[in-house]
Amino acid sequence: MKPTSLKRLLEFDAMIGFIILIASVGLMPLNDPDFFWHLKNGELLLANRVLFEHDPFSHTAAGNPLQVTGWFFDAAIAYVWQDYGAIGIRAISAFFITLTWLGIYKCANLFIQRNETCALFALFGIVLLAPLVAVRPNLFTHCAVVWVLFCLLGFMKSNRIGYLLILIPLFAIWPNFHYGFAVGLVLIGLFFASSILDRLAPLSSSRPLSGFLRSAPILISVICVLAVAVNPYGLQVFQELVMMALRGANSFVIEWQSPNFKVILQKGLLVSIFCYLAVVFVTGRKSSWLMLLVPGTMLYAMLLAQRNQGFWAVILPVFLAIGISEILNQRTQLDGQPGGQVLRHVPHPPFAYYLNAVILLVTVVAVFLGGPTVRQQRADAVARLYPAAAVNFMVDNIPDGNLFNRYGSGGYLIWRTYPRFPVFVDGRYFPYTPETMQIYEHIIAGLPQSVELLKNHNVEIALVDTNTALSELLYLSQDFRIVYSDAEHSIYVVDTDKFARVETVERATTGLEAYE
Repeated sequence: MKPTSLKRLLEFDAMIGFIILIASVGLMPLNDPDFFWHLKNGELLLANRVLFEHDPFSHTAAGNPLQVTGWFFDAAIAYVWQDYGAIGIRAISAFFITLTWLGIYKCANLFIQRNETCALFALFGIVLLAPLVAVRPNLFTHCAVVWVLFCLLGFMKSNRIGYLLILIPLFAIWPNFHYGFAVGLVLIGLFFASSILDRLAPLSSSRPLSGFLRSAPILISVICVLAVAVNPYGLQVFQELVMMALRGANSFVIEWQSPNFKVILQKGLLVSIFCYLAVVFVTGRKSSWLMLLVPGTMLYAMLLAQRNQGFWAVILPVFLAIGISEILNQRTQLDGQPGGQVLRHVPHPPFAYYLNAVILLVTVVAVFLGGPTVRQQRADAVARLYPAAAVNFMVDNIPDGNLFNRYGSGGYLIWRTYPRFPVFVDGRYFPYTPETMQIYEHIIAGLPQSVELLKNHNVEIALVDTNTALSELLYLSQDFRIVYSDAEHSIYVVDTDKFARVETVERATTGLEAYE
């Protein structure tokens, strides 16, 4: 008997999707430092209906040309924030996370018929992606990468040109959400490279991707490149990508550095790398150029910079599914179905629907009851991470002026204090010249010349961590005086008439209770 719609919703794969959706809405953190400047940028876009041509947020990058990357994403979250607040932002994030899971699932389903197995592969990808999830435009990029892969694999399996036609509107939209569209173009290029290598140097028993070398796929790929120009900056976005790559390669920012496998969250990457190498080894001579090039390229990119881990996370499960299906097709033939029970669809026993319904209900109740506690814990973490109390004091008591701040708190300060206190640096990173970033590194290190560098860059207010060498230098300096201090953060101002009304304090917790 054909399952009813209700039964289909209670099957294992659908249940996993619902759990991801519910958990994302209930538990999604809003503590990423870049979220705040994206939100402020979106608010200004909605208010002014115009894109900035020069940086508006920083005094060190003032006048520098600026491309507002991800402008549509910023405007969207600002619009949702105005009407629906945090729950609306979480809903947007949950939508993209669930759509990413669905994309991985659909890719795996091209090679594995059993829905439960596909759902688990997709869940593995989301688990790998989870440490990187934040309300940022790369939510869209991770999702888009998976669906580009689905279109390419769908064409590879069926030779139906309709799969590739979907790519054209996707690439027209993508640059307006995030500049990660370059990864999608790289994916297309890797499929073409695999096709060429299959023709020039075929691996034993591998299936050639000859369909990609026909005129229609080539033409569609060229149109995809041109479709990227459907954004306010046209094809200049490629120039910005080159600048990003050149600056990121020499960055002190953690997400542009190689993974540190001593960190507990990074150890899961070692497991994922082992899984990929094991599958490639077992497939042996059956492995294809595609199996080597696509995950291999993403693995290399991930080892170069932590910000690329998301691409590895969403692509790896698909190629594990491809590799495992190939292994099982080689080694087992059960009931006339390649791959046996692991690959082919198996009907659910009746009790499974009831069990899945119970699991889903328990998840809803757990998220509903535990969500507020988890969100409060994360709110407390935000209060520790960002200078909320210090900013409250600064907004209420200190005249406007150029600010020195820690890199990680720049986005929060933009959101809270624009336009009164232009920041020194923030998580956008790319409006700033390499020289500015080097100067920031010298100052934040608390070197003897730090105070002089602050004066040379017209810094009037310094918001610094309390127990640091820089704080000690400023406290002993004749040019700055301390006007606020708590256990985490201190504020110093230049000793001029402009700030004469702001009283000097000692380095101790002061005013914290009044401004929390």
